[in-house]
Amino acid sequence: MSDQEQQLRILEISGQKLNENTRFEKDILGEVEIPSNVYWGIRTQRAINDFKISGKKVPDSFILAFAHIKKACL
Repeated sequence: MSDQEQQLRILEISGQKLNENTRFEKDILGEVEIPSNVYWGIRTQRAINDFKISGKKVPDSFILAFAHIKKACL
């Protein structure tokens, strides 16, 4: 699967549609093409490109358990 196909898959998982328009952002590491209809920037786009995600959500029970642990630490 190409990078573009993976980005399309991530956008599908997140419920966003890809617009044909893209923007380019530049930093020390170079230039990155970002879909124009998303709100994230170059760092997030690099993370999406570099760290392949499955699209699975964290279970609600895990979030609740984590909240209980954090509350107990106060």
